Amino acid sequence: HYEPGIAIWSSEHEVATQIASAYEGGVISIMEDRPWLTYFLVHDFGISGNNIEGQMYDPFAYMEGDPLSDWNSNREKIITWLNERNIRLLVFPSSKANYQQMVTQEPALFRQEMSIAEGYFEIYRVTSNESNTN
Repeated sequence: HYEPGIAIWSSEHEVATQIASAYEGGVISIMEDRPWLTYFLVHDFGISGNNIEGQMYDPFAYMEGDPLSDWNSNREKIITWLNERNIRLLVFPSSKANYQQMVTQEPALFRQEMSIAEGYFEIYRVTSNESNTN
């Protein structure tokens, strides 16, 4: 029963290793459906669980319609979220359209650190999230 999970276990550990290599403090925002990543980040890399936050209830969960259509208003919600949560690192699937659009729309706020897992995930650093609501 254990053997089928070994490949998943190994690949999740490699993803966690890449995330940990980019971590420099603050909160990591990660996908809400990856409990093994959380386990490895805490257990193997010593990152406090208080510094890991799932994306299930990110600001996009509360926005109606296309968040980019009213970006001036929604931008403030994103920046408030980053500030209040002290989010310094974003990890998300390359296919997550809202996040791709967000980092593209705000190049002064986000810097791509790396693509991992053969391009399946993106890691972005929050470069500046203070006083950017103008």
